[in-house]
Amino acid sequence: MNMIRLGDRLSGYSKSESRSTRFINDEYMAQTVFDPVPDKEEIPAWFLQSQPLDESNAFRDLLPEDLPQLGSYEVKIIDKLIHPKRPVLAIVGPMGSGKTTMKNYIALHLVKNRRHCERCDRRSNRLIAHINFDEHTYLNDLSGVTLTNKFFNILCDELRSRIVNDASISEEEELFGFWDYELERFIHQKSSSLAFRKVAAKIRFQPRTPDQPIPPEALEARRKMKSQIEKSPETHLDYLIRLWGYIIKFQFCGNSGCAYIILDNVDHAEPILQKKIVELIHSHVQMNGPTFIILVRPETFDNLGLGTGIIDAEMHHGPRVLDVIKKRLELFCSNPDAFYEPGRGLSDSQYQVLKSFLVTVNREIQVDKYQNFQNFIDNACGSSIRNGMLLMQGLFAASVADMMDTNLTSRDLIRILIRHGQDQFHWSASHQINHMFRVENHNGNSLLVKPRILRYLGRHEKGKRRINEIVNVLQAFGYDDDLTISALNDLMRITSQLVRSNGFNYYEDDSLRKYGGHNIFLTDIGRGYSNYLCSNIDYLQEVMLDTFVDGDNFPQQIGYGYVVEKFKLLYLFLKELRRIDVEETERFTETWTPKAYIDSFGDHLVTLDMIQSIHQPVTGILSSERHDRYEADELIRYFTSLVLQVEEDNRRILDVQINSIIPQQVKL
Repeated sequence: MNMIRLGDRLSGYSKSESRSTRFINDEYMAQTVFDPVPDKEEIPAWFLQSQPLDESNAFRDLLPEDLPQLGSYEVKIIDKLIHPKRPVLAIVGPMGSGKTTMKNYIALHLVKNRRHCERCDRRSNRLIAHINFDEHTYLNDLSGVTLTNKFFNILCDELRSRIVNDASISEEEELFGFWDYELERFIHQKSSSLAFRKVAAKIRFQPRTPDQPIPPEALEARRKMKSQIEKSPETHLDYLIRLWGYIIKFQFCGNSGCAYIILDNVDHAEPILQKKIVELIHSHVQMNGPTFIILVRPETFDNLGLGTGIIDAEMHHGPRVLDVIKKRLELFCSNPDAFYEPGRGLSDSQYQVLKSFLVTVNREIQVDKYQNFQNFIDNACGSSIRNGMLLMQGLFAASVADMMDTNLTSRDLIRILIRHGQDQFHWSASHQINHMFRVENHNGNSLLVKPRILRYLGRHEKGKRRINEIVNVLQAFGYDDDLTISALNDLMRITSQLVRSNGFNYYEDDSLRKYGGHNIFLTDIGRGYSNYLCSNIDYLQEVMLDTFVDGDNFPQQIGYGYVVEKFKLLYLFLKELRRIDVEETERFTETWTPKAYIDSFGDHLVTLDMIQSIHQPVTGILSSERHDRYEADELIRYFTSLVLQVEEDNRRILDVQINSIIPQQVKL
């Protein structure tokens, strides 16, 4: 085989498009307008309430008078914080879906100088510990006992520091008031505390009245005992959680909604570590202690028994990605000069071009008659607002020619986003757009391994399969294990997760032997690629240029200057995909049976849906072309013939007759 990158054979592309040297590329403004993680002080301006808005006046007396009307989801979360039903509140949602932003928005109105609850007149900060896993990324490399000790030490430091800074409890009250309270509970078998089991073994409990003086030797003895407790991370955590519970009882009217511990960005850790962390918390929380708030990915709770025990799980319900995009564009267009800072490398004339371009973008998105842009964003980003913001930053890297195009359409915007500031789409694993026809470090292997994985997962009622199931079934197409594992790794990339695992974000070469039983889940983004993007004409035309194909099946020089030439190449690309699909599916059905294929992948060849979906938009565009009428009509016949061929392939290989999309009178 003569493997070549298809876009490298284009002739006249740079000259006709005039892109290669004419870019504005203002990263600073891009990151300002489409900031994926806004600073806390910016959140009130950026935040979009969930829908529908809540009409009730629930706990309004606990919130600022000027607070905008809350969405029903925010009201639900605030209610769970003020009146916790269980000691652990897990907010579950995909990465980048806005869990942290929502948490920060609520915290702005609940934390600072607010009355804590209906029974509490004290107006001061709640007792809140906050551990951001973005600041403790090394935990992701730990496991077992090492993880437990490191995590407990971090948690203990945070709990103790908050007590020192935010809770008015003296050393004497802690070592005698708190200790005597816990010792009495332990002696009367109302507590199974690890810490106070150790204390009770060393110190004889003698009830005392509050006005009795504390002997210096007793104070020193308890200080030494406390030092012993602090040497064991697990015992120390038990001690501090019970101390927080004591503060809640005697300083906050017994309301756990006045003190909570937030574990933020836990979803940046490997899923298997997220689950370990949740299990550690699960085994140490107290019903009358502080509320733990954990923000995690859905796969963390696979087989964890949600809805039972001490975990109150709430699925995150944020705004649509497109709504956030529209809000950001509206904020810019309402006052564009506020975003411009002279001297950062962007000239006044360049800024005027960029400003006019963004106004055009905003207008085009608002009046997108066929919802091309909306469908693309919905399927490429799912519920990941972060991914949508990063993708939209590509607008600021568009060529001057694109920015000044007065005939710009929503489909042009899609292709600008896919290219992301390049003359052609050049894929890397960190790109916001996943390449369906390439596997990193496997150029020259099958172009269809990723679409087959997504199709296989989508056939399961819960969208999941074990790794060894995926590897085994794909072997029948001729894919080796290393290729399949590599393809799974590409699909699991943090930047845009099409699939996710309940184990790791990345699997090594020997993972099949060790972790073959791990589950792989199909995400909404994965469904979007499988059901929409793989058959989207704009996506296909951009990514095909960065696809490695057998050069013997393509011309040595490929013209790419006008519509007919571009669609000729699209035809050749789809024809190549169909050839590969037929060869591999025949291999599968010979190894197993057509019924086995249908059970695993449905009754359509993978390329049948792609080619059928492309036919209508291609025909519509070519029919409207005023130039090269003969060439356009001939190319329409080629696409029609390709549809008929793949429909016949489906009947011949799978013995399934598909209703043709080609009217009888048009058939060749």
